[in-house]
Amino acid sequence: MGRRYQRWMSVLLACATSVPLMASAAAPTAAPAAAPAAPKGPSEYSASRTIAGTDVKITVWDRDSRRAGTALLASMEETSRILRKLNASNRNSEISLINRIADREEALVSRETFGLLELALKFCRSTGRSYDPTVQSFDYLWQFGRRPAVRPLADELRTRARFSRCEKIALKPGRKVRLLEQDMRVGLGELLHGHALDRVAALLRKMGIESFRLRVGRDAYISGHTGTRHWLLTVEHPFDPAQTMAQLYMSSHAAATRSQAETFFMRGGVRYHDVLNPKTGQPARGVVQATAISPDPLLADALSSALMVMGVAKGLRHLEALSNAEGFLIDEKGKVHATSGMKSLGRLPASIRL
Repeated sequence: MGRRYQRWMSVLLACATSVPLMASAAAPTAAPAAAPAAPKGPSEYSASRTIAGTDVKITVWDRDSRRAGTALLASMEETSRILRKLNASNRNSEISLINRIADREEALVSRETFGLLELALKFCRSTGRSYDPTVQSFDYLWQFGRRPAVRPLADELRTRARFSRCEKIALKPGRKVRLLEQDMRVGLGELLHGHALDRVAALLRKMGIESFRLRVGRDAYISGHTGTRHWLLTVEHPFDPAQTMAQLYMSSHAAATRSQAETFFMRGGVRYHDVLNPKTGQPARGVVQATAISPDPLLADALSSALMVMGVAKGLRHLEALSNAEGFLIDEKGKVHATSGMKSLGRLPASIRL
């Protein structure tokens, strides 16, 4: 973790071990023996940071303040590494390397990147392309960060939709990646958040910390308890972040939420948002917000995007068919649709006002 980690630890150790010196005094007479100190119970420790434009908060519940501090620093460093290394908007990332050259020649990538692309293709197949890493091919056409925003021409979107498909990604022996169509692009999107949650959870458990709550953007992973209670996780209203629309009580689960209200612009009274249907390049319609819950944070991430594209009926059928996932969707009238297993995971309203 480099010099910054060493400096941080030296300050922490100095603060933890320094004891003020007392002047010598006459020996006390018949002082009673001090009672042994009661073992200190676990306490909550947390750290927050914005990394690559994403808000990150890590909270641990532990008896050892020194271990907790070390764990928080290590967790933030690992999250930062992942979000920067694998972000398509970072020109130095391996995903950017693929997008620059892989439609002309093979791109050699790390085992980590290759494994995530394999997983992305698996999710693409299992969701019928409702999740598809090649949706990145439409990104430069929309340019949601541009002001004033420009809506792409329908012909441009149709042209890219014809060749931007996950089966056009070739993963070859030796961790080589080839894009089989010119101008194709890939992106891991929210899957990066799930990967960061998965890696940090493994890191904390390796350090002996079993109770924690992790947040990367609107994705979260919860493990263990705060004392004798499960962690409480809130899900925000899609159009009012200050308002809570659901409360979840879970242990060793991840929850991922996607919404029409995260990145968007309005044109002619229509909301154009960045959760795109990979088959058309158009913003997904029918679902305002989707939350997927699973012990696997990467699956939860892929599902949250796929549910927005699938729509209410197909999305619920897909979730109910999975043994390791639950979730709920909010339609464009504010009605909340949930899987049967959500009854044991939290409290949901029947509908919300949009």
